[in-house]
Amino acid sequence: MEFKLLRKTHLIKLNFILISILFFSSCYLIPCNLDSGLDELNIEQEDNFFIGEYIVEKSINNSFKTNDIIIKLKKDGFIEMNNMPIEIFNFMKTGEKVSLKGTWRQNFIKDRQVDRYYLPTDLEFVKKRDTKASIMTMKIYTKNNKPVLFLEFGDPDNCTAIRFIKK
Repeated sequence: MEFKLLRKTHLIKLNFILISILFFSSCYLIPCNLDSGLDELNIEQEDNFFIGEYIVEKSINNSFKTNDIIIKLKKDGFIEMNNMPIEIFNFMKTGEKVSLKGTWRQNFIKDRQVDRYYLPTDLEFVKKRDTKASIMTMKIYTKNNKPVLFLEFGDPDNCTAIRFIKK
């Protein structure tokens, strides 16, 4: 009788350990720090600060070829994204590069704790496809006094992002 009770207790402990391992391995407990090396942009800027061509500053936890990805923010409020990996917009598709056009605007949010800059966009694919583009919001930081567009995508547990810096 004592042996059965000991064995049952041992099985319960083993099950608890297995469930704990599965739970903790399925999500990041440590922050991703995707924005390391960047400075908060906490002063409101004119549109001219953002207007220009952006290239990839850093590609994090993905295998994209990034040397030809370009984002252009234009003076008239239009945005062009060229050679973007489709995975950013549709995690079910892979390997294709797409171009998008749309509009952008800056959005500076004053908060009691932290002032934040965002770049909301409304995008459409240049070539019509079954994937619908939509509103996307990028965080804005600075590095060496240049704006950096910060784009997180996919499952947050995967810590995937691309950072674009103004040329």
